[in-house]
Amino acid sequence: MNTPAPLTGGSLTTPPERWQEAGESAKKISVWRIGKRQWLAMLVGIPLFGILNLFLVTSGSVYVVPALVVLLFFGCVYGPWVGLGVGGVGSLIASLLASLLPRDLVHLGGLYIEFGFVSRLYVLQDMWTLALAGFLAGLSLQITKGRYHKRRAIVLADSISVGVVLVYWFLLLLSSGGLPYFGKILGPYVISSMVYSLLILPVMLLIYARIVKNRKRA
Repeated sequence: MNTPAPLTGGSLTTPPERWQEAGESAKKISVWRIGKRQWLAMLVGIPLFGILNLFLVTSGSVYVVPALVVLLFFGCVYGPWVGLGVGGVGSLIASLLASLLPRDLVHLGGLYIEFGFVSRLYVLQDMWTLALAGFLAGLSLQITKGRYHKRRAIVLADSISVGVVLVYWFLLLLSSGGLPYFGKILGPYVISSMVYSLLILPVMLLIYARIVKNRKRA
């Protein structure tokens, strides 16, 4: 008597509720693919990043650029090409808006929100360093496979993104001639950006994973 062949995505010893999970884990995500999903992500991410990149939030000696974690999120979720487009084109849009709109500062208690702080002198440097940061963050998708419902994937993406933030600031200062000042801005800008990304990015990835899970159930 012939033994029945195992079902796709599982085996005779695998519980039925885990067949789907096993099948999904076997799927390979093409990090380098650009399809409808990636184009839609860029359509949303570029203007969002461009507008948020105009803002600088400060409190005491802490300086945070909210747009940076948005760039990391789009790279981690949608891949390197989306990260490249969001960072490069988005920073260009921010520079254009900064040249047209007045610079302003809002004071909320001990919190300061500066609008239009984007440098008008280092447009190209800002563009290529942010594009590279988004690209590097997107490479994490090769490791995580986009499975952000798992703690390990979030930890990996977060760790890579923190490293990307450090590389971004180093290259930006190197290309703009500000490398001698790296030590002076290490605390206010670099470490603040790393801590901010370390805390906010996992929350964004968890929300994204929950939304995807709910859509699959619907």
